[in-house]
Amino acid sequence: MRPLNPINLIVFASITAIAADASITRSNAIDMPDLAVNVAGISASRFLRTGSSNEERAGLSVPAVEKLKTVFKSPNVSPDKLQRWLDKGKPADTVFTRLKLTKAGDSLFRDPKFKTWIQYVDELTAKTSQKGTSAILTLIKHYGDDKVYEMIEFAKYSPETKDLATRLRADLVEHWVATRKDPDEVFRVFKIDKAGTHELRSPEFIAWTKYVDELKVNNPATLMIPTLRKHYTEFGILSAITSAKSVEGTKGIAAKLEDELILLWLHSRKTPDDLRVDLDLRKWTSTFLENPVLLKYLNVYFSKYPDKKTAVFEKFTLELGDENVAKKLVRASSEDATKDIAKNLQSAQLEMWLNNGKSADDVFNSLKLHYTTSDFSHSPLGNTWVSYMNAIVKNDPSKTPTLFANLETRLSDRPLLQILQMVKTNSTMKDAAIKLETKTIHKIFTSGKPPKDTFELLGLDGVGDNILSSPLFQRWKNYVNDFNEKNPNHQESWFKPLRIAYGRFGVESVIDKGMQVSSTVGIAKQAERARLTEWLDMGKTPIVVFKYLHLNEAGEKTLASPKYKEWVEYLNDFNHRYPDLKTAVIDGIRANYYDINLLPILNAAKKDPSTEKLATQLQNALIDKWVAEKKEPAQLIRRFGYMKHADEMIQRYIKKLNEVP
Repeated sequence: MRPLNPINLIVFASITAIAADASITRSNAIDMPDLAVNVAGISASRFLRTGSSNEERAGLSVPAVEKLKTVFKSPNVSPDKLQRWLDKGKPADTVFTRLKLTKAGDSLFRDPKFKTWIQYVDELTAKTSQKGTSAILTLIKHYGDDKVYEMIEFAKYSPETKDLATRLRADLVEHWVATRKDPDEVFRVFKIDKAGTHELRSPEFIAWTKYVDELKVNNPATLMIPTLRKHYTEFGILSAITSAKSVEGTKGIAAKLEDELILLWLHSRKTPDDLRVDLDLRKWTSTFLENPVLLKYLNVYFSKYPDKKTAVFEKFTLELGDENVAKKLVRASSEDATKDIAKNLQSAQLEMWLNNGKSADDVFNSLKLHYTTSDFSHSPLGNTWVSYMNAIVKNDPSKTPTLFANLETRLSDRPLLQILQMVKTNSTMKDAAIKLETKTIHKIFTSGKPPKDTFELLGLDGVGDNILSSPLFQRWKNYVNDFNEKNPNHQESWFKPLRIAYGRFGVESVIDKGMQVSSTVGIAKQAERARLTEWLDMGKTPIVVFKYLHLNEAGEKTLASPKYKEWVEYLNDFNHRYPDLKTAVIDGIRANYYDINLLPILNAAKKDPSTEKLATQLQNALIDKWVAEKKEPAQLIRRFGYMKHADEMIQRYIKKLNEVP
């Protein structure tokens, strides 16, 4: 036999190896839908068309021949050759190999031939309208999912390759969806498993959840929690969801994970006791009643297993006591995210007490309300107790008279009226509450007690900003008048109890609120006058009252403010009563505004016909002050010369200064 020369030997070895490789490739081929789209920034024009060439070699497969050609030919293929390949429909994978892109590795996206190949794929797809010519399939074949994703993510940081990387990333995810790639695998490819649960806020995790959502379209049973459980503890998942619920950008994801987690717990028939073990909860009840996810689980659990409510709440009570369980539910009911759930759980607590035969007095003591019997205004559990009384009456209406008789006996006037105010919101006891309330209020008004005492007994100190529109406040104000008529030597102010109860800023809010309602404008003005009179009695200087009226914050609107007129009247009254402390209007204003701030105020006021005369008077007063202070004109020019219209004031000052002997 004639021996092979070295070149023939190389050819033979190469053909054998490539043929074997081609066989393996054909056995793993995946027929996928076409995912290719045009790439931004790459020309979509056709390649130049020139002559044709026979690319087949007898006895060899096309891929084998093409791989053999890469051993001997330069990868710099001319446009005319690319056009001939395109005309013949040469597979994208074959061209990828001919361009030696299989060896580009991390430099793939920076290789100019890669953009050429992408353009070729787009042209081939447009020409043949064939499925399976997506660039992403070739990339996966030669580099694998992990490496392709890694290269794409790296390429996104370069302006030159960002658009292409974004397009290929979308193609990659679409390919995974089409092939139903396991979410666990995608989770690993995204490298989310290398980070902690706080990565629920990361772009990778958000992208992964979107991938799972895509899978759910055709596979509704696909869930995220099973994957998370392979990487995090149950408590870690719970904590991550809870944190994500409070972040605007991840609320939606958190809601999906929350629903999945609760669904899986219920599907596994997990009881609260089971979760105590699974979540390794030391403070079991506290965590359950403070965590919004667990609160939602409890709500759903009780809906599915209503007969379990009492047993679960008995365990909660055993650990924390009625008072603390009730407080946690009240706190949860004040949060928008958990208020509806908390109300249902509060009903479950009431149901437990009913099932255990608790009386209203028993619950009163369990909630430790005897510590707040003098005032329920700051007790969060007054409403809980009232709700239980309502539950008792609904269950047995005949107990209503006894309940209200006990209320009257147990509580003094102030706390009794506070509780009755709560009771009136429950329709089952409203009539009885109104009857007892009327009786109690009449007793207070006929007691002859000083107005400041009856103000507190009636609970008027807790009404709020709308107190001036309260019918009870109007009755009390009339009571003050009657009291003063009957006690000429012991006169009391109706305003003082209001000011003591609400404070300076509280009274200010009360007056402002009253001024906004036509029916209370009159009494609001009375309160304002009473406030000024009290300040006058206390010797508050006009400079201080200027601040009290917030005129030091009014800026250019100072002189047009109704409060400015009140202040001037107060200043005149003050000067009349305290002549030794007499204060000029300009002095009061300058004590609150530097001249540099006062000049724009006066200038703005001169433009308003209603304040023009006043502004001129104050400008003259200010100039007089400058004269008295012997201000240097140069100094005024340095300080105010840059200000609009300041020049006119300075010139007037100079003129007046020159007139001084």
